[in-house]
Amino acid sequence: VALEPTFYRQISLLAKEPPVEGSPLFLLQKCMETLTDEGLL
Repeated sequence: VALEPTFYRQISLLAKEPPVEGSPLFLLQKCMETLTDEGLL
C-alpha cells in the first residue's frame, strides 16, 4: 500500500518533537525505522 507524501511530511514535522515513550507516534516511528532499516520502505 503506497503512503501519501503528506503522510511522510506530517511524520517529519511531528518527529521534530521527541515522541513520548510508548505513545502511538513513538511506536509508529519505531516501526518506520525498522522497515527502513530492513529496506522495506
